[in-house]
Amino acid sequence: MEKVTNREIISLINSIESNSNAINICVFGYHIWPVIRVLLFFSVVSKRYQCSVTSQRRPLVKRLIDLAVSSITRSSGSIADKNALFVTDNNYLIRDGNRQHDRVLDGIRDDVEKQLDVIDLNLSNCSNVSSKSCCHIYHNRSLLLCLKIVSVVAAYFLPVDFSGKLSRLFLLIREKCSLYEIPVSLNERKYTAKLIYIYLAAFYYQRLLIRYKVSSVYLANYYNIEGMAINLAAGKIGCSKYNVQHGVQSDYHVAFGRWQSVPLNGFEVLPETFLCWDDISVNTIEKWAHKTNFNKANKIGYPNTVNWLGDIGKLKETIQGLPYERSTNVLVTLQPSLGLLPDTVLKCIEDSRTKNILWWLRLHPRQQCKENRQKLHNRLAGYNNVIIDKASSIPLLSLLQIMDVHMTGFSSSIYEAYYMGIRTVLFDKNSLDYYMDYIDSGAVSYFSNVDDILRFIAENGSGDNK
Repeated sequence: MEKVTNREIISLINSIESNSNAINICVFGYHIWPVIRVLLFFSVVSKRYQCSVTSQRRPLVKRLIDLAVSSITRSSGSIADKNALFVTDNNYLIRDGNRQHDRVLDGIRDDVEKQLDVIDLNLSNCSNVSSKSCCHIYHNRSLLLCLKIVSVVAAYFLPVDFSGKLSRLFLLIREKCSLYEIPVSLNERKYTAKLIYIYLAAFYYQRLLIRYKVSSVYLANYYNIEGMAINLAAGKIGCSKYNVQHGVQSDYHVAFGRWQSVPLNGFEVLPETFLCWDDISVNTIEKWAHKTNFNKANKIGYPNTVNWLGDIGKLKETIQGLPYERSTNVLVTLQPSLGLLPDTVLKCIEDSRTKNILWWLRLHPRQQCKENRQKLHNRLAGYNNVIIDKASSIPLLSLLQIMDVHMTGFSSSIYEAYYMGIRTVLFDKNSLDYYMDYIDSGAVSYFSNVDDILRFIAENGSGDNK
């Protein structure tokens, strides 16, 4: 069976949204539809994934020790009168030696710090919150773990159905999925557990925001479960809520595009303001946000890349001995949903063995592990025109300095490439749902045929970027 596209999933979701009863369901005092919308979308999208994802979780013993330490650690240092909370995760952190940058939030950090003290929270490892004026403050991760357990128990063992509202909603979803012939497995108890957890975690985050005098919250990704709980908490106490763009914001991205019906005062778990990189992204939000009194989008431009580039001398030292100076360098940013080595990429590599092309295969952060790198090495053994390890370990912006062409299925790395002056060629049909405006403008190109892709690379492989 052919894989379902984003466009088809969003059409299904819009059909559900045409029923006002689905949109207006409130439990625990908040509208639950945005949570269901996101969970439903990714439950279908996950079927496209081809088992190339790694969890990268720390050893259990270390996680338990960290939890115990965080539970007995108290705040130290002074707390500013007004603070901004920056919420991120490891997917957006760039490490170059001893330096670490946040590719999403660092772009606005300087402007925010002119008015507020910034507190950072990394959701990937639930690292303790820290700031310049407060060297260490208390973040009870053990309590959040307990809340997750309570939520699961309540969902699976207690008669929690909110007066039948959820049953009717799930029945509607099943009917629409059948009508659109989109297979989906709805685990009602799992969905209910997440709804309960958001409600409970919001109380915890509300206390944290009050305790540390947070007036504004900036999220690198608002649509994960923790992000929605933080938004719900921030709204209860009048904090400003911002989502800072981290990737594509198109009509066919579930978190940003084609919301058919939004309450006049907005959904409680959504941010108030979307800070966007470009006009296309702003327009995606404004198509539906202008109908509310709550949501809006502001263009902030793409974060300044100059300070993230790293030392070009150090970079060339790192890749010394590789034939990049005599080659057309092509960076391929891989993605979990397309598998470890898409057929199109493999065919390009095979058909260019006699050409002067050097392929740099960069694993997605969620694919980064020794096992996946070894699988690529084994699959491409005997090819002397492929680089894997250094392509994945060198910071993206540093690596782009020596690239001629960027190739991807539909990775948001097209933005970094664009702002670095590197041409991108897209090869997966899902990119047509994400980037059609960019394709139409000529900012990026799309080809599904290997010969066309290699022709594009030949035309743009002048070596001017080296």
